[in-house]
Amino acid sequence: MKADKELSGGCCKGVKSNLPAQSESIVYSKIMPPSKFAAIGVVNTILDCLTFFVLIYYGVAPIIANIVSFSVGALNSFILNASITFANRGSHFFSISHAARFFVVTIICLASSTIGLAVSLFLFPVVIAKAFSVALSFILGYALNSRYVFVV
Repeated sequence: MKADKELSGGCCKGVKSNLPAQSESIVYSKIMPPSKFAAIGVVNTILDCLTFFVLIYYGVAPIIANIVSFSVGALNSFILNASITFANRGSHFFSISHAARFFVVTIICLASSTIGLAVSLFLFPVVIAKAFSVALSFILGYALNSRYVFVV
């Protein structure tokens, strides 16, 4: 039986593991980043939705409310993902080039979110339409951020 070893990375630093090195590597490289991205995404989604529904309550049109609320969530996303999710990739992500790439990805995700919201508003109530737009931007956002923005 393998001896326990101490995990050295991320949120699990100091935790004992019986995983072989290869399995531990797979966990940290394949499972943890999407999990962290999803957890941060929950925070971003809460900020996005709270902002969206407060703006709707005060009479702002859904498309404008979506643009503002998405932007609030996106700023939070950049700060938290650069600090937590992709911090172990060995590069400093608070640079102008990373911010510029993040901005491009954010515009693409904002466009897909807004188009998704606009189309789904014809079919569903605003709450379901917003949920659809959030899911769409999460999938696209992770794919683009992990391959284009937060790379070494």
